[in-house]
Amino acid sequence: YVTTDVGGMNGTAGRFKSPMGASGSRAEHDQFFQDRSAIGSNFAGRSSGIMVGGDSGAFNWAVAIQDGVDQGADEYQISLHADFTVMGSGSAVEGCYGAADGMGLVIGASMSDDGGQAESATVIDASLTSSTFSFSAEFADTPAGFSTTGAGGSIGATSATVGDSPMAIGATYAVGTDWEIGIRYQDLDTAGGDTDMDIAANYYVSGHDVKYTIGFSMPDNDANTGSDTITIGLQVGF
Repeated sequence: YVTTDVGGMNGTAGRFKSPMGASGSRAEHDQFFQDRSAIGSNFAGRSSGIMVGGDSGAFNWAVAIQDGVDQGADEYQISLHADFTVMGSGSAVEGCYGAADGMGLVIGASMSDDGGQAESATVIDASLTSSTFSFSAEFADTPAGFSTTGAGGSIGATSATVGDSPMAIGATYAVGTDWEIGIRYQDLDTAGGDTDMDIAANYYVSGHDVKYTIGFSMPDNDANTGSDTITIGLQVGF
């Protein structure tokens, strides 16, 4: 995709992510956890279209019109996003490492409608950050069968099964200047009672460009069929 100034607004054209929530639209380079939240993963795909956005002080907004999941059909995916910086400044990263000094609180709301493919979906999120800790929360209103249609996520999304009202809350804490530890709990609101608890630690060699990470995921459901997973990784970005 390409970006340019359009009459004082930010213009984007090409194949890009819809501006749906912090977790879905955040670059993988800036994630703390190795996986996006279940809510975010349903909006992490890319689709062709155009987008305009801008900011006015503490208020940011974006409107996108994209092809969506129907590919050659006539319906378009329309996404709206707005967020407000209540105090401090916003942060592009997940967690506290790389966040601005001082306290920062951002509240956002997003809505997406893919025409005839599915009902509209809404995401509300908030993040509180400082240089030593962070707290985040996500809530969504998604239609039945959302993850199977891919609505909002568009072609290429890695979808996670969610119910009508999934949620996620997380927190991280900086240990010294190189380590960050964090925990995240998710309730996917599925008929099977799926939940997930993630515990992770990152060691930053060169900020978010070079970092080691270890994660422990503990999914659970009513049938007790969840399988714990330990993941170790090295990320190199440029």
